[in-house]
Amino acid sequence: MATWLHRWDATADRRAIFLRCYALMTCNVLDSLDSGRFSDPEGALRLLERFSDYYFATIELIPFVGTLPPAWQAAHRLAADPNASACEVLLLGLNAHVNNDVPQALADRLAADWPTSPSRLEAIRADFWNIVGVIADSLDAAQQQMATRADRLLACIDVEMRPLARPAVRSMRDVITAWREGIWEDALTLLTAGDLHWRAAIRDDIEHAAWKRAHLLVCDIDQRDRLVALGTHELHQVFPPHGPGSACRIGASTCDSWAPSVA
Repeated sequence: MATWLHRWDATADRRAIFLRCYALMTCNVLDSLDSGRFSDPEGALRLLERFSDYYFATIELIPFVGTLPPAWQAAHRLAADPNASACEVLLLGLNAHVNNDVPQALADRLAADWPTSPSRLEAIRADFWNIVGVIADSLDAAQQQMATRADRLLACIDVEMRPLARPAVRSMRDVITAWREGIWEDALTLLTAGDLHWRAAIRDDIEHAAWKRAHLLVCDIDQRDRLVALGTHELHQVFPPHGPGSACRIGASTCDSWAPSVA
């Protein structure tokens, strides 16, 4: 992480905004492993390492951007937009990692011990929830850290920040906490897929739900603050591709593919 941060800081590459937050969160989880908070610290460490494998794969695939999951395409694209606030760059990186990478990494981790007993599965779930709790607890420190850097005038606490970013950021800690149940369900669904065809279809659902949340975090979409916290299955039910929309900030010409179907 330090190597990439140094490289991106030297070139003013704003992908460093998320990576700096990710490094802080990782350090906080590592510091908590010996606190007694986790029933299986070694297993939690393996899970953390698997998370990072997914993240760094997106960096290595940057020259082949078309092969990236759509949420990561959106996050990297917004990081290159000089009109995007530091807060928005952070949010899209968090969304892509938490909602795209983590369910798949968690499924990989569960597969190593599968099948397992209900008590063991519950212990893994509790440790995963604790990791998400540390991530959520790290957000305030990450925002304060952003405010001390060169782009502080665009950071989350800046009074001049565009209004669209405010509601999602103010509740982002709670939103990430709310996501954990859906992430766990996505991981179990992926893990127990009947065959490779279904596994690919489930992975596609997970990746496109993360993309929808990217739109909800930075685009002007009705009911976005409620919709962004929904799990994958419910989000696809109430937020299908249809209906008129507004200007899109993460790649499409409009958000006409992302209008909610309920009032």
